[in-house]
Amino acid sequence: MPAIAARLKLLRRKLKRNQSEMAELLGISFSLYSKLETARVPLSDNLAERIQARFALPENWLRSGEGELPESLLVIDNKAKPSKLISAEQVESVLELAQNPEYRQLAKETAETLQVSFARALAIIIEGKLKQEQTT
Repeated sequence: MPAIAARLKLLRRKLKRNQSEMAELLGISFSLYSKLETARVPLSDNLAERIQARFALPENWLRSGEGELPESLLVIDNKAKPSKLISAEQVESVLELAQNPEYRQLAKETAETLQVSFARALAIIIEGKLKQEQTT
């Protein structure tokens, strides 16, 4: 469990957030977040899944440390109203593409070149990939 706590702390620092802000992003109390980050309480499966989805983390990074923490991170707005124009399968496809290291690297380079946010660059790349898949 201490390794999970260390990865939570690394994630928080990479996002440049304090514990209170992380707790708010995750919809949990500051006290609970603090205890998670200091390994005083175990991370539940439900919360691990929420963290993974909220920040578009690679599937096993938080729990087991497999893979790499992406250089640039996303904060997914879980409160956004779902669109009737996109199916659940498309949402899964977008999340999968968002975790692809090649697309993330391309987005980083694009963001620097175009002077836009990483999230915007990644969205442009994913949109292009989805359009490409629809025409093939």
